[in-house]
Amino acid sequence: MHGLAGSVTQTRPFGSGVPGTKVLPHLRGHGGTAVPPGGPGTYADLAAEVEAVRAATGATRALGVSLGAGALLRSLVEAAAAGAPLPYERVVLVLPAALRTPAPDQDPSRGRLLDLADALEARDAVRAAALLRDQQPEAVRRLPAVGLWARRRAAEIVGPVLPPVLRAFAGAAPLADLGAGAEVLAAVRLPVLVLAQEGDDVHPVAAAHGLAAALPEADLVVLPPGGVLWTGRDRLREVLTGFLGTSE
Repeated sequence: MHGLAGSVTQTRPFGSGVPGTKVLPHLRGHGGTAVPPGGPGTYADLAAEVEAVRAATGATRALGVSLGAGALLRSLVEAAAAGAPLPYERVVLVLPAALRTPAPDQDPSRGRLLDLADALEARDAVRAAALLRDQQPEAVRRLPAVGLWARRRAAEIVGPVLPPVLRAFAGAAPLADLGAGAEVLAAVRLPVLVLAQEGDDVHPVAAAHGLAAALPEADLVVLPPGGVLWTGRDRLREVLTGFLGTSE
């Protein structure tokens, strides 16, 4: 599951080298999919989409990035709270952000997402590309590959579809309405790999540490700045194939 304003182009590399069939879905408003008539919805709605994909495909292992990680985690928490069997053997949560506390109005990363929504709505691809670039860790923003990706992605998503989704989820948190108790995460008893990277103000390493500490069977891997999406592909592949490729 991709992140906010992301696509399967970004999630595809995570499956490189991992055995088995890969399913790469787009969440609502992304990749040409429609936003439901009732609006962008909540993390509970995204969790329902995640579960629908799992039920339709029989997926046994799952990976979510940022928004996708929050939606995937929400689906697991809801299953555990209902006393249902957890639907996966193993799960990877990549670049998790705040779980229960929505981003404040003055948060720079939230402000960039709201600005991105405005730029897309105005069909300002140049401004949108700059904002997409600035969502990446500062250490990699000037890499030619990052700039090229940002320009191409901006051209793909300009228009009226994605902005309502950006505004709805820019300040949202996947577990905000489920209480503050650690028990909601303690019930998620399955192997989980939490992946983070240094220097990422949108997805702070502290949030990944907190999530890994709250999940009973979680491991945490922290890569250098930009190491998840840009500069650490070999290490990323090694970590993911070691975790998702195991038969245990």
